[in-house]
Amino acid sequence: MIKATLYLNHDEKYVGFDIKGHARYAESGKDIICSAVSTLSITTVNAIETFTDASFDGEMDESGSIHFRITSDLDDKSQLLLSTLALGLTDISNEYGEQYLKVHYKEV
Repeated sequence: MIKATLYLNHDEKYVGFDIKGHARYAESGKDIICSAVSTLSITTVNAIETFTDASFDGEMDESGSIHFRITSDLDDKSQLLLSTLALGLTDISNEYGEQYLKVHYKEV
């Protein structure tokens, strides 16, 4: 199962996310859920880096886990991109089931 944790501050603004695990929906290389989650998360990070002035810390390990945190003031563009990630992850979880992708929201 993939576990996605989306972090929000006390003002309910996104400040980052962690994604880890594997869906095991299909064999490696053919798992459409893992592929979709990877595409959404990496594109979100790349878009924040390319289209915003936000500073962030991010890392990805050899297992595919992604850790991402905004370290600067929160801007509207970053919020829109992180909201889009949340929407995409939630839609995938709703469509295929929490046995493959579980999305959590956590206040930090």
